[in-house]
Amino acid sequence: MYSETFLSLVMPLETIRRVIWIAFLGTILAYVGVAYAFFGQTGAGVEALRSNTLTIPLVILSLLAAVLAPIMPRLIASDSRLRELINRSPEALATDPRTGAVFENRLAKIKLLSEGERRLFALVNSGFVGFVVRLAFNESIALYGLVLASLPNPLLRSCRSLSFRSRST
Repeated sequence: MYSETFLSLVMPLETIRRVIWIAFLGTILAYVGVAYAFFGQTGAGVEALRSNTLTIPLVILSLLAAVLAPIMPRLIASDSRLRELINRSPEALATDPRTGAVFENRLAKIKLLSEGERRLFALVNSGFVGFVVRLAFNESIALYGLVLASLPNPLLRSCRSLSFRSRST
């Protein structure tokens, strides 16, 4: 198990991740709700999707995002970068990267950690960017689905309104 000191250092970061994950999940559920509310009951069906020229590119983008989502965190944090982070000093771990100020309270907690916990704590922040990128890729799949759901109806309506305008002038 982990020490109480380690948990007190990591829990605020994990809470932030959890809140961001819930926000991304909430938006995806909102996209599904919007798509169902507008197009679920009277959707044009598969035939209308096949006839639209944007369907195949959006499906390809969705598949690409689905494949890259789990790979991107690994590409962002290379092995050499992770080794560099593991070997950081306690002072470097307690330093605010924006201001360069050392948080004394945090430094005292970090010095109480065992070597293994200190190395693990050094990696906690390194995965944050990959985590957000992965969520963004997953959300893009939902956005592509929302666009696909809305393509047949709004485009046909806008094309019809444009053709009526051009005939009347």
